[in-house]
Amino acid sequence: MSAEILINVRPNLTRVAYVEDGVLNDLKIERRGSPTLVGSIYKGRVVRVLPGMQAAFVDIGLDRAAFLYVGDIRTDLDSEPTLYLDPEEAEASGGGESTPDKEETPRAQIQDLVHEGQVLMVQVAKDPLGTKGARITTHISLAGRHVVFMPTLDHLGISRRIEQEAERERLKKIVEGLKPKGGVIIRTACEGASEEALSADLEYLYRLWSEVEKAYEKRKSQGLIHAEIDVELRALRDLLSEAVDRVIVDDKVVHKKVLAFIHQFMPKHGKTVEFHAGPQPLFDMYDLDLEISRSLDRKIWLKSGGYIVIDEAEALVVIDINTGRYVGKKDLEDTILKTNLEAIKEITHQLRIRN
Repeated sequence: MSAEILINVRPNLTRVAYVEDGVLNDLKIERRGSPTLVGSIYKGRVVRVLPGMQAAFVDIGLDRAAFLYVGDIRTDLDSEPTLYLDPEEAEASGGGESTPDKEETPRAQIQDLVHEGQVLMVQVAKDPLGTKGARITTHISLAGRHVVFMPTLDHLGISRRIEQEAERERLKKIVEGLKPKGGVIIRTACEGASEEALSADLEYLYRLWSEVEKAYEKRKSQGLIHAEIDVELRALRDLLSEAVDRVIVDDKVVHKKVLAFIHQFMPKHGKTVEFHAGPQPLFDMYDLDLEISRSLDRKIWLKSGGYIVIDEAEALVVIDINTGRYVGKKDLEDTILKTNLEAIKEITHQLRIRN
């Protein structure tokens, strides 16, 4: 199974496609005018506390105040906070779910945790959408190539995608031996990594956290103190693995930036990077524009003649499954079953494509 990462740079946006055996499996798009804020860290000031909503509005220097829920506030009472991570990392974190045999600690009230005018360090967990401001958390997480470092927690988790128990134990012992200065989640990309690689990753994240703290102390007003890296570098950090044969970039400036990033953090993948200078646009070579256009439509047809409809609202995404032109052969149950089975495959694909 071969895979390629294609980086297409346009004046107004950057697109990164992960293609596996000729099929588009992942897509990341970032527009120049509206880059994602998720992962960026801000100095904020509480402007309003709402006990009835158990939430607070925090000014972080954006057009709209950000939303801070009580469960996203650091407190000694909240021993299992909600973390906003990639799916593999969220699984490894334990998800914050209580177990039946564990006595739950009463959750503190928002009015006991924050007050108007209070200054906080926060991280964006969800971008603003519609009339809603960004959702933020005080539980900071910094992602490296092999691990996610959580300076405000004492926790060790391992991605469930690392399935071999011997490898899980090996990685766990290495991290425990390094005595991390906070919480750590071992990412899927860490499989097979050496102790030196893990140590270097943690040291880099320690330095990054130190710089974040200094920027927080130095900044006098609300605003950004640490921005997440660009979309093409995030994609390489999260997607580049032994399964990837080539990384193709069609912009000279970004090509140099990608090479520098890989040589610093993933030197063994340096030879996979290529510059595309041909007359044919990169995505046209792989017929991706048509696939992307089809994938991002509101209505997506299934092979049988059924279709799904995807609508995004401010608070949720609705996916509706319809039999469409497919009328089946035997009975209604068979028709619905086949439509649902086709829809499941397409929905899982769509969830990745649409992030």
